Amino acid sequence: MTKLSHLLTAIFALTAVCKLSAQDWFPEGATWTYVYGTSTGPEQFQATLHVTEQTEADGKTVSKIEMTDDTGSGFLMCQALSLPLYAYTSNDSVYYATAADSTYRLAVLSAAQAGDSWYITGDAGFGVDSNLVEVVSTEQYEVDGGSLNRFTCEVTPSDQGFFETGVNPTVLSERIGSLNGMLFPLGTVAACDVTADIVLMCYSDDTYAFTAPEFESCILYSETHGAPPEATLFPNPASGILFFKAAVPVRHIRIIDGSGRTVKTAEMRGMPEGSIDLTTLAGGLYILILETDGSEIREKILVR
Repeated sequence: MTKLSHLLTAIFALTAVCKLSAQDWFPEGATWTYVYGTSTGPEQFQATLHVTEQTEADGKTVSKIEMTDDTGSGFLMCQALSLPLYAYTSNDSVYYATAADSTYRLAVLSAAQAGDSWYITGDAGFGVDSNLVEVVSTEQYEVDGGSLNRFTCEVTPSDQGFFETGVNPTVLSERIGSLNGMLFPLGTVAACDVTADIVLMCYSDDTYAFTAPEFESCILYSETHGAPPEATLFPNPASGILFFKAAVPVRHIRIIDGSGRTVKTAEMRGMPEGSIDLTTLAGGLYILILETDGSEIREKILVR
């Protein structure tokens, strides 16, 4: 798989479909919290991106974005992303730069509507490459604090193939960024070198708060908090029939995508095990919800 660093240096903050100031886009104190695992063991870790300050660069007011990581290793970024990151808005467009590449490059047209398109460019260390972004649809949705805009887009890599999005269509939200797919902020990523199962848990700033639908909060389950109920899924990743086995009777099944939309349902009528056909789903990361008597079990599934 292409390293996340190849993606991140080219795709930054595809987040909004309305006109916002630099402070509105990346307000000081904004945080993105991710959970991830590694190939070295079953433990899970958290990493957080923070807007630490508004600073001046080349006569512009820009937001400075830095990261803290449970392990201190930078595993979330495949140990290759040059932090800090910087971003600003100008003339309905968002631009970004990194510590290694000080050239500010276009990330998104902030007033994009369905049918609009643009190219995201970046230098992954192998030369400058571009991805074509085409907006399919836009809509408003509710989070704590009010309504945000989000849009669904198709991202087409160039023939050079330095950057890959992983999931199409990709859903992106104002302020929050990627809700699925390998865009920045990270969204959901199946694997990247030693890092695996990178998932956005939550976003917050002084106005808005968002928790991804597969999480109850931004707190990782541990021995202190207790483990959630589980189910056995196989095969996972899957491309056809997914089988499951739970310890309790299952009444209903739902599958939701990274933006929280229900994409498939099925009735189980109290059977603790069964199967569901995934062939109609596009490739990407989803949440399987097994509804039981008075509770539910949530498990990540990767569709290929």
